[in-house]
Amino acid sequence: MTDLASTIAQIRQSWLAGNTANLPDAWRSLFSDRTPDDLDLVALTGQALQFNFSLQHSGALKFEAPIPPLAGKPLSEDQRILFRRAAQRLEKNARDADSLIWLAASRGYTMHPLDWMPASLSTPVPEVYLPWLSWMERMESRASGDEITAETWSEWSWTERRAAADALRRRDAQAGLALISAVAATEPAEKRLDLVQLLWRSLSEADVPFLESLATDRSDKVKSAVTRMLAHLRRDTKPGEHETELAGFLSLKSKGLMTKSKIIELNALKTDAQRRRRYELFNLVQFPALAAALGVSESEFIQAWNFRQADDAEYEFVSLVTRTGSSEAQSALLATQREKITLSPQAFSALIDSAPESSRLALLNRLLTETPVEFYMFEKLAVPYCGFAGIGAITKAADWKHARDSAAVAKGQDDGADAGLIVAALSLGIIASADAAGSVLAQLSNDAYPPTHPVFDVLNFNAALKGPTAP
Repeated sequence: MTDLASTIAQIRQSWLAGNTANLPDAWRSLFSDRTPDDLDLVALTGQALQFNFSLQHSGALKFEAPIPPLAGKPLSEDQRILFRRAAQRLEKNARDADSLIWLAASRGYTMHPLDWMPASLSTPVPEVYLPWLSWMERMESRASGDEITAETWSEWSWTERRAAADALRRRDAQAGLALISAVAATEPAEKRLDLVQLLWRSLSEADVPFLESLATDRSDKVKSAVTRMLAHLRRDTKPGEHETELAGFLSLKSKGLMTKSKIIELNALKTDAQRRRRYELFNLVQFPALAAALGVSESEFIQAWNFRQADDAEYEFVSLVTRTGSSEAQSALLATQREKITLSPQAFSALIDSAPESSRLALLNRLLTETPVEFYMFEKLAVPYCGFAGIGAITKAADWKHARDSAAVAKGQDDGADAGLIVAALSLGIIASADAAGSVLAQLSNDAYPPTHPVFDVLNFNAALKGPTAP
């Protein structure tokens, strides 16, 4: 075997040097009827390597479990082609292709593992992909009927632990609290934070003792989350130095001759440094304590706030209320927009993020039809409600005329003149319902951009996802 290895090494050396290799004497007898050439030597060398040499494994071979099947309907071969085209189109335009996964899941479809797999265990994905995340952790997926407990917590993968704790909190808030409080200390900081954040769902006074026990947690992120939750439950209404300082940027005034009503306005700023400081303070204070610093209740603060003073401050204000305000304060803020949206689209988007799940779809449609918001803003806001918009809502949107006008002047060159159509087609492909996607495609396509043009790849994928669960 050593001689054979040496012979093959000499042949390789000759070939690498650009020379013709000599046929070993032991192989000449194979060619008694003719003179061998270089191709014969290539064939014989290949056979020698294949049958006389093999890689030696360092240990026993380990066979991985196959990728588990998913509960959803797999994409057809034609749909897979459309998915790959749509994903490439989004990535080409610096968009996140994961929105296509949520869109397909909303219609009951799941991906082929050769087309898409979760990028990491922390990637937010539809629940139907839980078996894949568990497989990525090299753990067997649990049977759907298994119930997690504090005693069996360590036997489940992290993905399954978090999903099971979330499901339990949804189903039974007290049971979910009992489980999280029993196991949170066993997890590292990032996972402990993730578990604590699950308590936002159905957050109540019953959660306070556990939250207060985390006030001295080793993780600053956990302590920050606990502070926001306790503030949300109106546990911290005493103004601190940050609340007092921010109150100095605001003015509480009275208006009206007969009925004195209160109004809170922003003080004029003279320097960029003041603007930056006000922004910092909005992210440091607690809303109940800020209201106390101005001598009003949370609901009075919201009723007195002068909306549309400045879009940046308005967004900061709404974010503050949704992040640290009580549930009553958030309901009061939502009520101010019930008859007419007076918030900027960005601020209203922040309000949607904190709204109850049962009302988010209605709020998304209102944002689409009642504000001058551009379609691209919905690309991330719509997750996990991709495909929510019907053709009626889309054609009522202020940005629809811009999309139609862009299509009318498009020349098919993917240049700056066609940028409006390109952005609209990508965004509408994510938010439109299946029927609406087909209608949008018919109305935006033209001679320069036929329906099969790559600019419409996302719309074509959307329109192909029809079925019993398609909206």
